[in-house]
Amino acid sequence: MKHLLPFFFLALSLSAADTPVVVNNTVKNAVPVLVQAPHEPFSFYKKIINPAGTGLIEYDLFAVPAGKRLVIETISVNSRATGLFDLRLTYPGIGFTNMYVLPLTMWPLQSPLASEGVVLSGLHNVRLYISANQAVRLRMVSGPTLPAPGQNTPTFLEICVSGHLVDEV
Repeated sequence: MKHLLPFFFLALSLSAADTPVVVNNTVKNAVPVLVQAPHEPFSFYKKIINPAGTGLIEYDLFAVPAGKRLVIETISVNSRATGLFDLRLTYPGIGFTNMYVLPLTMWPLQSPLASEGVVLSGLHNVRLYISANQAVRLRMVSGPTLPAPGQNTPTFLEICVSGHLVDEV
């Protein structure tokens, strides 16, 4: 009996697959559908170079257009700086500031104390919603001031943000 059970379930599933599905809606009671407006693609790229010894990086990146809502889906970052730091994408919320920390990976065989700096990068799949007319900023946060004293090269940062815009409801 134990060996016949799989054949019973197989026969039952095959007979269920042939059962037709009937929708009994009338013209006055149509099948409900949700029509969504097409997404408007969004992409933003910025290359930031701070001269050596200029300090902490904080930049306005872009503002969401009026009447639109931005859905950020991917963020990629490539940077070179001395010392260890983290990056934060910030944007206003209702009565507070939202912050998304962008973890970065240090490329192998580098010293974070090297005078020429280290290369850090990251690619993030996210789902961030930003309302109309809101400014998005990027901030580099570290214990010591960046670039470090005596640094021979500037702080270099590239960021690419992509997603789509939708009409704000």
